Formats: sequence, C-alpha cells, structure tokens
Amino acid sequence: MNHTGASSRSSIATARKGVEPGTAQPSAGRLAALGALCARRRRLVLLGWLALFIIGTTIGGQVFSRLKDSNGSSHAESVVGFHLVDNASNQGRSMVALIDGPRVGDPAVGRAVTAAAARVSGIAGITDVVTAYTSPD
Repeated sequence: MNHTGASSRSSIATARKGVEPGTAQPSAGRLAALGALCARRRRLVLLGWLALFIIGTTIGGQVFSRLKDSNGSSHAESVVGFHLVDNASNQGRSMVALIDGPRVGDPAVGRAVTAAAARVSGIAGITDVVTAYTSPD
C-alpha cells in the first residue's frame, strides 16, 4: 500500500508541473542555468556587480572631469568658427525670441510680435530689430 500511495503522489506532482506522467522533463535552458548559478553564488555575484559599479564610476568620473568647456572644446572647428565670426563682427550681442504655440498667420500674433519689436527697438543701444513680419525673406 505504501508503494502505490507514493507512486500516485509522484504522478500528481508531475501532472501539476505540466509534464505527462512517464515522460522526461525538459532540460533547463541556458538562462535557467545562469539563474541557478546566480542563486547559488549570490554573494559572489553581488560582489562582482559591486566591483563593476565601482570601476565604472571611477572611469566615468575621470572622463567627465576632463570636460572643461561647457561650449565644447575650444579646438573644435565649430567653436573656432564661432569665435572668428564673433571677433570680426562690429555689432554687439544678438537676441533671438522664439514664439511657440500660436499660428504665425494669426493677426493677433502678428500685432503682438510687432508691438514687442517696437518696445525692443526703443531700448538704448539696439540698432536693428527684425521679425518674421518685417523681414523680406
């Protein structure tokens, strides 16, 4: 009686796992093996990840500490070109205002931009004000 009871229990347990009684269980895949290894050696895996994190932040910190210019490298072609044009210009700084949201063709937007341009042109030192409504382009 003991032998029969044990056999029926293993059949029930096997059926619960989704495997037909009398058939072999599918072999564990590579990811399952990796998961089992990580579970068995969890402290070693944790130490490995911690070491990788420390090495990454050390190397990353050295990379970011070498960044000096917020506008890019002073030897970059675009930065050199910007400085050449800026030094050759006889004008001061420029200002760009971007209006995002309302439609450009809306008459109310045109009136508001024109009024803002008139206020800006009234400031001392402003030599020229160009808007999308006054520019021939």
